Amino acid sequence: MKGRIAIIAIVSFALVVGVVVIVKSRSNPGPVYQGQTAQYWLTQVFTTNQQTALQAFREMGTNASPVLVNAFEKSDGLWDHWYQGNYPKLPARARKHLAPPIRDRDLWNSVDLVLLNNQNIRLPLRDVERLLRDKTHDDARGYVSRAVAHSIGPKNKDYVPILIECLDDPDRGIRGMSASMLGRIGQEAKAAVPGLTNALKDPSDNVRMEAARALWRIDRQTNTAAKVLREVANSQGLHTRGWARISLSEVVPNDPSVIPLIGELLQDKNRGLRMSAAFVIGKYGPAAREAVPLLINLMSDSDQELRQRALESLKKIDPEVAAKYEKR
Repeated sequence: MKGRIAIIAIVSFALVVGVVVIVKSRSNPGPVYQGQTAQYWLTQVFTTNQQTALQAFREMGTNASPVLVNAFEKSDGLWDHWYQGNYPKLPARARKHLAPPIRDRDLWNSVDLVLLNNQNIRLPLRDVERLLRDKTHDDARGYVSRAVAHSIGPKNKDYVPILIECLDDPDRGIRGMSASMLGRIGQEAKAAVPGLTNALKDPSDNVRMEAARALWRIDRQTNTAAKVLREVANSQGLHTRGWARISLSEVVPNDPSVIPLIGELLQDKNRGLRMSAAFVIGKYGPAAREAVPLLINLMSDSDQELRQRALESLKKIDPEVAAKYEKR
C-alpha cells in the first residue's frame, strides 16, 4: 500500500512539473510590470485587480502588442478544458508558477477592454489582416474587428484595403464594424465608396446603416445616406434604430421631421440612447418645443449626467422653462 501511494505521489508530482513545463513552453509572456508578465496581467483584467491590470498595459505600451495578438489565436481545446478544471486542484506551490486558466472568450474580451482603455496600443496591421482572414479561427474574428475599432481614425488609411475586403465577410457583425471603421477614417477611405455602395443592399439593417453613415462621412452623399437611415430608423434592432435616428440629425440637421424621431428616443429604455437624444434635441432650438415635456420628465431622472444634458437642451429650446429647473 505504501509503495502504491509513493508511486501515485511521484506520478502526481511529475504531472505537475509537466504542466508547468508545457504551459511555459506554450506562452509568450512579453514585457513585465511589477514582477508579473503581460500574459498574467491579461488574466487579471476582469478581476478585482482590474485597475492595476489596465495600468500595467498603459505602462508596457506597444511592447505588450504581441501578447494581445497571441490572445486572439487562443482557442479552447481539450488541454484548456482540462487545465481549467484541474488548476484549482494543483498544489499551491505549482499554481504560484502558472498563469490562472481563462476561457478564450474571456481572454478576447480582456484584450478588448485593454485597447478601449489605452489608445496608445494598437494591433499591428499585418496581424490584423492575418487574424481577420483566418476563417479556421472564426470565433475570434468578430472580437478582433471590435478591438481594432477602438483606435481607428483619419490617420489609419493603411487599414482601408482589409476593411474593404471585410465588407463582403460572411459575418454581418464584421461587415458592419468594417463599414463603421471606414467612416471613422473618413475622406482618406474614398477607395471604399464602391464597396460601401454595395453594402447599402445588405440584408442586415445594421450593415446598411453603418454603410450609409460611412458614405456620408467619406463622400458627403447626403441624399443617399438620409434615404437609407430613414428606412432603418424603425428597425427592430435597438442599436440600429437608435443610431440611425441620431445619425439623421447629423446628416440632415435642418430637417424638422427628424425631431419626433429623436423625441421618441428620450423615452427609450437604453441609457446611451436617452443620453444622446437629450444632447441632440437641443440643436434644433425652439423648433423642438414639442420635446419640452419629455425633457422635463428627464429632469426627475436619478442619473445626474442625464439631467444635466436635458437641462442644457431645455435652455436652447425654452429658456424660461429651463430657468425654473436651473434654480433647483
